[in-house]
Formats: sequence, structure tokens, C-alpha cells
Amino acid sequence: MLPAPDAASRLDQLLDYLTETLKSGVDFAGTQIPLLARDIALYGAYSNWAYCLVILLLLLGCFLLFRRCYHVARLPASTEDARFVHGLGCVISTIASIVLIICFFPCLDDAVKATFAPRVYILEYVADLIKPTARTR
Repeated sequence: MLPAPDAASRLDQLLDYLTETLKSGVDFAGTQIPLLARDIALYGAYSNWAYCLVILLLLLGCFLLFRRCYHVARLPASTEDARFVHGLGCVISTIASIVLIICFFPCLDDAVKATFAPRVYILEYVADLIKPTARTR
């Protein structure tokens, strides 16, 4: 049984509408993807450089804390309790410094990559977005 002429014209209109919508979507994506890629690279560069700066400031604080605790603990007038507390401060600042150094290098790697090789940074960004879906299969 053939569809009614009215249904055929509606079907043609629907197909024309879908074709136009698809073409406009492709045009929109073609203009927006380069801008999006640029924004991803800029955000990666700025945020990672900011993280590196924060980590360096925290490392400076740990160094100053260690230096102060070390010198106070070595004073001859210090009590045993003061030596213990300041020695503990030295240990804590050392552990914090090690953790911060471990966090610093991946952050620096991403900052340099986003600044000087944005295409590589974007490819890794997209690969990180795709990885979780590949693991669920």
C-alpha cells in the first residue's frame, strides 16, 4: 500500500529539515572546534602554571618552617619539650616538601606541554576523556 500524497510530502519536508539541521550542526562544529581546542590549551597552560606557582610558594613556606624549627631546636636554652616539638616540625615540613615536589613535576610537565606543544596537550586531553569509556567495556 502506498502512502498518501500528503504523508509523502510530509516525509520529504522532514528529510529536508533533518538534512538542513545536520548541515548547520556540521558548520557549527567546524567553526567551534578550533576555538574550543584553543581554550582548552590556554586553560591548561594558565591553570598548570598557577598550580606550579602555588606549589613553589608552599615549598618556600616548608623551607622557612624547617629552617626556623631546626635553629630553635639547636638552641642551648631550649627545653626538651621545645626540642621535640621543633624536631617534629622539621620532620613534618620535610615530608610536606617531598609530597609537594612529587606533585610539582607532573604539573610542570602539563604546563610546559600546554604552553609549547598545545596540540600534544589537546590530544592527551581527548585521550584522557576517552580512556574511562574504554575501560568500562
